Amino acid sequence: MKAQLIRHSEKLFYFNEIANNTSLHAASRALGISAPSLSHAVKELEKALDVKLFLRSPKGLKLTEEGERLYLFCQKFFREMETLEENLSSKKYDRILPIRVGTFESIALYFWPLIYDILKVNSKITVNLTTNRSRQIQEQLISKNIDVAITVESIKH
Repeated sequence: MKAQLIRHSEKLFYFNEIANNTSLHAASRALGISAPSLSHAVKELEKALDVKLFLRSPKGLKLTEEGERLYLFCQKFFREMETLEENLSSKKYDRILPIRVGTFESIALYFWPLIYDILKVNSKITVNLTTNRSRQIQEQLISKNIDVAITVESIKH
């Protein structure tokens, strides 16, 4: 069964704008949509998800716990959409290469500033850094959760 949220993706934009403004009327003005239309869209979204997203009061709207979770998702989703749009609209497509690096914390403290200086020159590379004990880093490398491991112990695999 497909997620209900897929069928209501436009309402996510409305929900996000309301959450940003903490007011239905302010979001209505920002979007150029009537407040009743926005209210209806949120009610449909709440019904589809079977959760309450906002607590309504005379002081405005406050996100519920579920609303907070959806809001965090929206922030990430819209950032990803902006990045995709920028990449698709650029005349020359520059592939951004993500590298997942795992290392022991003390190694990261000493070597990360040097590596960061090198990487910031080349904006086509992004690095996700994970720190943990060497054994856990090795396990993440073996299970392919990271691409590169820098450890203080040899890998026995």
